[in-house]
Amino acid sequence: MKLQLLLCVAFLAHASAHVAKFRGQKVAVNDPTPVSTEPKHWPKGTGDSSNLPNGDAGAPVAQEEAAPPPSKPKPVDQSSPDQLKKADSPLWHLLVTWLVLILVTVAYFQMVHGKKSYTPAQRAPYMAFLIILWFITVFATIFFTLSTHAWTWIECMYFCVVTVTTVGYGDYVPHDSVLDRLMLLVFLWLNMMVLSVVLGIVTGAVDEGAEGKKGKNLKWHVLNIIGVTIFGATLFMYLESWTFLQGFTFATVTLTTVGYGGLLPTGPAAMICASIFILIGVPMTGCLVGELGGMIDDKFKNKKAAMSKRALILTYVGIIIGWLFLGAQLFHTFNGHGWDWPQCLYLAAVTMTTVGYGDYTPTKTYADHIVTIIFIWGSVIIIAAVFGDLDGLLLDALTKGKNRMQSLITRLMILATIIVTGVVAFDYFEGWPILHGLVYTSVTCTTVGYGHLLPSSAAARLFAVPFLLAGVPMTGCLVSSISGQYSDEISKLIED
Repeated sequence: MKLQLLLCVAFLAHASAHVAKFRGQKVAVNDPTPVSTEPKHWPKGTGDSSNLPNGDAGAPVAQEEAAPPPSKPKPVDQSSPDQLKKADSPLWHLLVTWLVLILVTVAYFQMVHGKKSYTPAQRAPYMAFLIILWFITVFATIFFTLSTHAWTWIECMYFCVVTVTTVGYGDYVPHDSVLDRLMLLVFLWLNMMVLSVVLGIVTGAVDEGAEGKKGKNLKWHVLNIIGVTIFGATLFMYLESWTFLQGFTFATVTLTTVGYGGLLPTGPAAMICASIFILIGVPMTGCLVGELGGMIDDKFKNKKAAMSKRALILTYVGIIIGWLFLGAQLFHTFNGHGWDWPQCLYLAAVTMTTVGYGDYTPTKTYADHIVTIIFIWGSVIIIAAVFGDLDGLLLDALTKGKNRMQSLITRLMILATIIVTGVVAFDYFEGWPILHGLVYTSVTCTTVGYGHLLPSSAAARLFAVPFLLAGVPMTGCLVSSISGQYSDEISKLIED
């Protein structure tokens, strides 16, 4: 262990020197076209008509004409030596982060992993969370080193946390170069494949620890979420000078990973607090969804067993469509933006699937906030009760009678079909290049939903509704089932 620690420290020293040299070369004072050191300001919705063309309250903003949201920092003179110093100065943040992570890892192996008093099931959540931290830190280092944006280390860590948890506010998106887009694609899909196993181990260990009937600890999980939501609302109300209702909406949108991006943390302190809030709160929401899904499954087990697969699938589809239309009607009736019904239908689909592009953000009036909060938490119940079971039924029907390899190939082909369908369709509607379409489809299907690429026409938004409802949950189920085929091996590796 001591040898490993020394090797890690030596690697860090070498890497930091390389990063400093690289970033010093990437932005030169005399370069006539310096790279921006500010975050890319994409047109995420703010719920304020002051940023929208012609004062059209709440209408989606064309990407070329969008003004940056007022909560985001204004660009500064890129040729300023002080600004270049700002881009290079946070290197010590990287070193401290890596050093702390190494020390935490060593402490884990000495205090938890090596103790016989901890069973493998008890160790699994700690080890899985440690893997998540390593995954985030490694990719933050990659983007810090290679991205053309020259973000600070805190910004890179914040971006990776927001992406790994699929919150995807969209205030930071590496999309300016081909290398940025390729790194983003690798990050998105590797995150889905690897962390679906890791997060599954975490929630599985929590479920195994709960004795007795499923749903027995539901009240405990609900109280935890209420407490965390109120804490988050109060914290960001203080940090960002929001009202409590704005803070509560932000906490709800974050914990459920909808991540509209209409309300954003600004400044290093708020970003650090948001990252910690996300890493703690989002898994808690996942545990609540798992507990709620288990309770609903137990309660209706006999009724579902008495139904045919066809009838059960039709029932699930009816529930999804009914909730979608109810959400659209609520947004249409109570929103203060003047959106028409098709726009509200699109908003309901984007919210229900937790994609949350942010081109439509219902946060202008008190009614907007209240309806949004109710619909989001109602969607959590629908996700727990319906989406996973429905897609599982469909996948079981498609892979029935096939061996492990044939089943894997079938799932990969279905996933590829979903991605290709999205790329081709939005190339037709929006005229995007293939790489742009691939990024948009990947960001959508993984529910990250940055909102930097948006369906701008009514026809594209109309197509997006069934694509979201079918593609998003199916992608999640496919990725989980693909990684689940190797979950036993990975669980054993983590436990050992």
